[in-house]
Amino acid sequence: MIIVLYFLLLGFLFIGAVVFIILKQININTAAMAAVMAFGIVTQGVLLNYFGMPFFLGSLGKILSIADLALWLAFLVSIGITISKGEFKELHYVNPINRFGIGTWVAGTSICGIMFFRQLGAGAEAQALGAGDSECGLMDNLYLDQHKRFQGTWSCTYWPAGAWCSAADHCQHTVTCAPF
Repeated sequence: MIIVLYFLLLGFLFIGAVVFIILKQININTAAMAAVMAFGIVTQGVLLNYFGMPFFLGSLGKILSIADLALWLAFLVSIGITISKGEFKELHYVNPINRFGIGTWVAGTSICGIMFFRQLGAGAEAQALGAGDSECGLMDNLYLDQHKRFQGTWSCTYWPAGAWCSAADHCQHTVTCAPF
């Protein structure tokens, strides 16, 4: 049920930003997607590593991710409006510096995709189930096998409860673990 509220918040923020862009007739700067990229990196990288997985998977982490996703979607609408008006080449492509700024669209899209998967997709479920009783942080190659057991690489600070690890010592390094 709470996931519905998060999607409603995403829709509300997105619609509000789009209405603002349309009413004010704003064409975003080509490099404006760098703000989305930076906000995503701070949320996904800095805050996650500083406060840990409980913060990132908690309400505040989800709200920050949703705000970044709404901003990304609103910027995409603005880019779509410039395409529909036939102004895309003039605004974003003629100047060579602006062509370089298009790279921020790729990076902003990438970090938004990662955040969406980790917060609202299958990644959120895997991380929430795997990060419960231990201080282990899940790495990118974690997956659920057909028996609903976790397989993949964990970065552990001590042995996770109810798990076996491939390393024979307490791990300060990356080991392969599978909770059962």
